[in-house]
Amino acid sequence: YGLRKGDKKSQHQAVETLLPEALKADPSNVDAFVFGGYCYLSKHDWSHAKTWVEDALKINPNHAIATLGLAGCANAGQEKQAAEQALQRALSLNSSLREAIIAGAAEVIRKRQWGPAAEAIQKALQVDPNHPETLAYAAFCDLMQRNPDGAAARTKLAHELNPKPAVFWYTLGDLHGNRLLFEEAQSYLDKAVECDPNNWDAVLAAGMNALRLGREEQAQRQIDLATLKDPFNMWGMNTWRLLRDYEKKFTVKLSPHYKMRFHNTEVEFMEPYVVAIAEDCWKTLAARYKFAPAEPVLLEMFPNHDDLSVRTFGLGGLGILGACFGKVVTL
Repeated sequence: YGLRKGDKKSQHQAVETLLPEALKADPSNVDAFVFGGYCYLSKHDWSHAKTWVEDALKINPNHAIATLGLAGCANAGQEKQAAEQALQRALSLNSSLREAIIAGAAEVIRKRQWGPAAEAIQKALQVDPNHPETLAYAAFCDLMQRNPDGAAARTKLAHELNPKPAVFWYTLGDLHGNRLLFEEAQSYLDKAVECDPNNWDAVLAAGMNALRLGREEQAQRQIDLATLKDPFNMWGMNTWRLLRDYEKKFTVKLSPHYKMRFHNTEVEFMEPYVVAIAEDCWKTLAARYKFAPAEPVLLEMFPNHDDLSVRTFGLGGLGILGACFGKVVTL
């Protein structure tokens, strides 16, 4: 739809200024509604996105890209059955829609079914063999199937098509992050930022992944920059606000193996108990599994569930009690 991936600020400005003019001239312009929906979906605002794509489908119920957008909204809202139905509907309307094929592959990847995922990606490559995002999906499937030569060939092609393939590296990093391979994800995301420092998707993703690795200085720097340049991204803005609260409302304490972050209202009475339990867990589990994690492990505790959700996923309202990223634990 005319704007490069990562240029979300321009997308939001288009929604606020250009689309009203387009719809004033042609209230039945289905592409304008689809574009608006995808703009909101790209910044994790699926409630507004859903309104736009549903309006598009009122005009043209058989619009494949709008239907795929509806699948994206449902998936973002954890409505898995509705997402699958909309995705299959989009593919029935246009079996060669590359984005829909990739979305289907992403769902198979989530189930760790690497063979079927690779087959789905091959279909997308038949539609466009040179698309960087598709090449990244193919390389990821190769790596998960222990085929480094295949991944190297995809990477070589991506570089031949673009000497600085930021989208390729960003997508590969994002896929590794979703697979909880955060160290590998960081290396790819850092390459994406190096290739295109103005790709705010990549900058934000690199910062968010760094936060999951406990690399707080890098995370703070990149999240600050990405949010400054793209203040409309809910994922980034929510996290940026939480990091501001860290400075005012939380206290950091150190124990032999942990760096712990407590809310100021809880630190006095929680610290003695948490330190004792955490250090006992370290001693017991390190002996049992003959493994000692890199120190310190960052342990963060939140009295507010939305803060926990934002710290873990970037968005509030998700039903979790805690998460472990390896070097970071949130509760």
